[in-house]
Amino acid sequence: MTRKEIVDNLIHELYILYSSKKAKNFLEFSKGEKRILVFLDESENPISPSDLAKHFGISKQRVTSILNALNEKKYLVLEMNKADRRRIVINLTKKGKDYISKESAKITDELNCLLEKLRVSDLEVLNSLMSKINNCLADDL
Repeated sequence: MTRKEIVDNLIHELYILYSSKKAKNFLEFSKGEKRILVFLDESENPISPSDLAKHFGISKQRVTSILNALNEKKYLVLEMNKADRRRIVINLTKKGKDYISKESAKITDELNCLLEKLRVSDLEVLNSLMSKINNCLADDL
């Protein structure tokens, strides 16, 4: 196969992958409100709305909109930073942590179901290739 044929085939396979229900569930989990909740849950340091805007490359207005929606759902609280009262710090509530934990487990189960059909050696190759692709995209993250 030529490089062009391989790339064309890869694009076709990605279309099929992204059309699947399981992929849609994962993609939904990796963007918008859920992605911000995951980021907050994984963060060890206090996070401000500006930090989120910078990290995700979205406007502060979009971040504010998402945070307001998550606040209304009681998944997080917005508090004044005690050290700098001009800054707002975002904290997950127990409800937010429980929600992310439940959603993460669901995604992990779906992914395990999908990947259990592959041999360990195939999974190692897939993991290695994904790491290489992510390294190539590191400048965009």
